[in-house]
Amino acid sequence: MTKALLQLKPLTCSQIPSIVDLDKLCFGGIWTREGYEREITSPNSTLLVLSLSTTGSNDREILGFGCLWAILEEAHITILAVKPHASWSIPGTIITLSLTY
Repeated sequence: MTKALLQLKPLTCSQIPSIVDLDKLCFGGIWTREGYEREITSPNSTLLVLSLSTTGSNDREILGFGCLWAILEEAHITILAVKPHASWSIPGTIITLSLTY
């Protein structure tokens, strides 16, 4: 039996090209590669990527991502994107809840 495995992890530099592509698909390209690189190194940012794999496969499909800026006692979700074919509520909910807790 094939199992689907969801994984939520911080964005890595190797994932940035895929994230930029998803940004273009969802928003027309709000952020650039350099913007994502800057957010990875910012102490005020949390950038999480939700991906999917199936048992027996090393490939991971990025389903979505989100970024949270936290400064002092305030926090803002600055971007949240989910692939259109995965736009059922679970991926967006997982990312949002993980950013805020």
